[in-house]
Amino acid sequence: MIRSLRVGRTAAAAALLLGPLLLLATTAVGPLNTGGTFAEMLRVYDAERTAIQVADLLAFAGALAMIAAVLAAARAVRRRAPAFALWGACLSVAGWASLIGLLGYDQAMVDVSRDPAIREQLARSLDNGEAWALPAIFAVFLVGTVAGGAVLGTALLRTRVVPVWAGAAVAVALVVNVVGHLVEVKAIALAAFVLLAAGFAALAVRVARTPVAAWVDGDVAPVTGERPGAPVVVGG
Repeated sequence: MIRSLRVGRTAAAAALLLGPLLLLATTAVGPLNTGGTFAEMLRVYDAERTAIQVADLLAFAGALAMIAAVLAAARAVRRRAPAFALWGACLSVAGWASLIGLLGYDQAMVDVSRDPAIREQLARSLDNGEAWALPAIFAVFLVGTVAGGAVLGTALLRTRVVPVWAGAAVAVALVVNVVGHLVEVKAIALAAFVLLAAGFAALAVRVARTPVAAWVDGDVAPVTGERPGAPVVVGG
């Protein structure tokens, strides 16, 4: 039993390290934006086919790892900030799970972009399309990941299970990523995942050093010298 619990704690620490690094690699490999119209998007998909395929595979692995990572982060703060842990985990899991769905659409676009005749016809159809589920899934991805990351980062700040800089990095990282996409500067988007990787790495170290019994109870002690914020109760 103790061995299996140690394995679980180690897996949680590994997910905290791996998730942001896979997303950093995704951002480095793939194009930052694919154009403002469906015609432009399909041309980019055709020109950047290999890069997008590799980026999608990395993003798929990254989304799976991030689901485990945010659950680990929620466990680390649940004793001292249960409401933040609950909402941060719910929002984040919904967001990263939605990304997996978006990747299926991405791969379909890669396939249809190969034929110029089909590409132009499809672009016209998509421009006049009536499908509304895809924008809804994208909205859940965007809101879930950004808001969930901010809530979990705030919980890390309140509970002080990591240094202040690490909690702040987690809280702002995905907001910075959105800014990078809006201004179309890849360096900003890359910096966002460097922030997330640094913040989660600090948490991974704390998780790995937490006794198994305390980890099972979600009782990761505050960093020495740090003073946790006031306890938060569910609904409070």
